[in-house]
Amino acid sequence: MKRSCYKCADRYPGCHGTCPRYAAEDAANERRKAYDRQFGYVDSMPQTTTYLKKTLAPKRCGDQQ
Repeated sequence: MKRSCYKCADRYPGCHGTCPRYAAEDAANERRKAYDRQFGYVDSMPQTTTYLKKTLAPKRCGDQQ
């Protein structure tokens, strides 16, 4: 994701604290993350995912068997 300060002509070290475009984008990003936390997918069986990763993963050679 490209931030609003990418290729900004007014950019200088420490400008994020005073930049209104950066503050607006940061607030929108926080709203998106809060929405994702509220309505995100929750795996009710996390062991299933781990089990499938282990069993369907390609077999390793050498020390890692």
